[in-house]
Amino acid sequence: MKLSFSTNAFTKFSLAETLDIVAGIGYQGVEIMADRPHFWPPDLDENQVGELRRRAGELNLALCNINGFMMKAVGDVHHPSWIEDDESGRRMRVDHTRACLGLANVLKIPSVSTEPGGPMPERGFERGRLFALFASTIDQVIPVAEELKVKLLIEPEPGLLLEGIDETISFLEDMDSPYLGLNFDAGHFFCVGDNPASLLKPYRSFIQHIHLEDIAASREHRHLIPGRGAIDFHAFFDALKAIDYSGFVTVELYPYEETPQEAAEEAFRFLEPFFEGTL
Repeated sequence: MKLSFSTNAFTKFSLAETLDIVAGIGYQGVEIMADRPHFWPPDLDENQVGELRRRAGELNLALCNINGFMMKAVGDVHHPSWIEDDESGRRMRVDHTRACLGLANVLKIPSVSTEPGGPMPERGFERGRLFALFASTIDQVIPVAEELKVKLLIEPEPGLLLEGIDETISFLEDMDSPYLGLNFDAGHFFCVGDNPASLLKPYRSFIQHIHLEDIAASREHRHLIPGRGAIDFHAFFDALKAIDYSGFVTVELYPYEETPQEAAEEAFRFLEPFFEGTL
């Protein structure tokens, strides 16, 4: 197991500054936000991509995942989504994800995470139609993932099309691609009433990356610094060790954009004992 931090908490810092801070705290890896101000694909050239590779190497910081979830450069956290009524919106999501997969391939990053469909319409929708729309849209991207050998990871989230584990696994099984997997966000599953620790063993074969944050006992979807909420991290890490998970656990604390360094430091201090001196 290795510990990383997502740059999406550091929106008031440059990517270079963020890498320096994350490495200085002691994290072994970093997840790159594919959005402004950090790594929005249309803004990039070969020199910028090469500089990320070079600087991460100097810091001995692994590039563990590209977070292709947010598209604030052209929309917001959830839009444009895979299930927009407007075809041009869906096309923007497809093009963005293809670009993220291409960047991951160049940088030798193993995976790109994305949203689980998108926000549910307020009214007048039929779930079966939305699932079919999601499948047909993401199917335009899967061949690229397979060709580039980069995993595309769906991240279930409360309030979006795929929230819980059962419907997510059913969707992944229906899509049937070795390059489509699960970005396991422990806090998101806690929000929808699951015990994250109990899900690890039965769904191990789908899990390619892990997001971690704490959640209050109310199960409100608001990311908290680990140790400040109600998730049983002892049980969670015991379960991770029981399945011999050897990938990255990425702390994702985007609500802390005013104090990201302090949040990253507090999270590191809390989580360090679970990694038994490997940090």
